Amino acid sequence: MNYEEDRRQNKTVLEIGDRVIYMPPHAKKNPTHKDCEYGIIKSWNNMFIFVNYIRNGIPQMTAQATRPEDLWLDGKGPGEHSVLEIFKKLNDTKT
Repeated sequence: MNYEEDRRQNKTVLEIGDRVIYMPPHAKKNPTHKDCEYGIIKSWNNMFIFVNYIRNGIPQMTAQATRPEDLWLDGKGPGEHSVLEIFKKLNDTKT
């Protein structure tokens, strides 16, 4: 197993450039819902993850502040660890 596969399976870190899916609450964790969006993590702070969303196949230049609980790593669906779980671990290690 290579580093990338191990990192994705263990879901212990977030990295700039990780691909994510935004699933708004009304999508009820359905990644095929019409309001879901794909994006790339640009950065984060203690409250939000900043995501460059992809529109018409082009990553947008301005990152949008997104609640961690609405994000999932691309390729990992609901029922797996969400970005929120990783985000909590990151913030726990800062204190």
